[in-house]
Amino acid sequence: MKLTIDDIARISGFSRATVCRVLANSDKVRDSTKQAILDVIQKNHYAANALEHRQAGRSPIALIVGDIVDTESSSQLFHPQIMKTLCRRMYGQGYDCLLFDSGYSAELEDEYLHRCMEQGAAGIFLLSATGTINCLQQVVEKIPIVTINRHVNTPFTDAVLLDEYKCAYLAVKHLYDLGHRKIGLISEPKEIPLAYETERGFRDVSAQFGLASPENNMFQCAANFDDGYQLGKRLIADHSQITGVFCVSYDIAAGIEAAYTQAGLSIPEDFSIVIFQYISEQVQKNKIQFTSVGAYNLEDIANAAADTMLQRLREGKSASRRLSVIVDTFLVIGKSTAPPHK
Repeated sequence: MKLTIDDIARISGFSRATVCRVLANSDKVRDSTKQAILDVIQKNHYAANALEHRQAGRSPIALIVGDIVDTESSSQLFHPQIMKTLCRRMYGQGYDCLLFDSGYSAELEDEYLHRCMEQGAAGIFLLSATGTINCLQQVVEKIPIVTINRHVNTPFTDAVLLDEYKCAYLAVKHLYDLGHRKIGLISEPKEIPLAYETERGFRDVSAQFGLASPENNMFQCAANFDDGYQLGKRLIADHSQITGVFCVSYDIAAGIEAAYTQAGLSIPEDFSIVIFQYISEQVQKNKIQFTSVGAYNLEDIANAAADTMLQRLREGKSASRRLSVIVDTFLVIGKSTAPPHK
């Protein structure tokens, strides 16, 4: 009988999440805990099961990524960390991994999807990709697909969703509760799910709180310091009525802060900023000065995706419903927000 992760958790007495972290070789598990779980794995031949599957010629798993490393943003480590954990988890179950970088190109994603189908991939992870719906629907009829951070028009795939809609809601509500009434949104120009859901959340919460003309307070900016700095100068010169913003990038926010400092203004006394932050560790280390929403544990996201894929592979076509996991988000109050000047 094949040993499962749930079996390991039950035998070892540790949680399923802790077992997943050990299988992903995480350094966030105590040595004593890791050794106890590894002892259970070795004693029950869990690794041998994975090796047998690989030697039997099990088909590989494909990862199609929007961008392996987002060079525009120093804080954008989402894809590398997700890929690392996914590969370790799937390899531990006997699956090799194929990696494709679509560069956020719909045409390339479609090509890679067809290539995965032609090469007989066992399953596909889609990370923040943007291909056409028709192609995706055609492929998912033959191969299990788990999308990560892709909200738009994919009800026929299994999904792990990051709640950027809620991020926008929490950010604007925090600024509103502080007394801000002219609140802006700064997003990226990329056609990615983050932009769709963030903008939708911003519009909805602005309407709920009666904030006027949200469309006039929405800006787009490349996710780097220099473009953030130029946008900051625009905000000072042309949009001085805006007293606080929700910004989807740390680098943009740092550029805006530099522009305000150069103009003799300060954050948060003269202008408040809430940033979207993918990675919880960065909030706790060097970016705590910014009030943040998001702050996800990336291992948890990857493990949720791996669990979803493995369940789909076990169930096969007998499954009658799509699997969906929504990763919760929260607000971390830093030093970049304060009530506006009266």
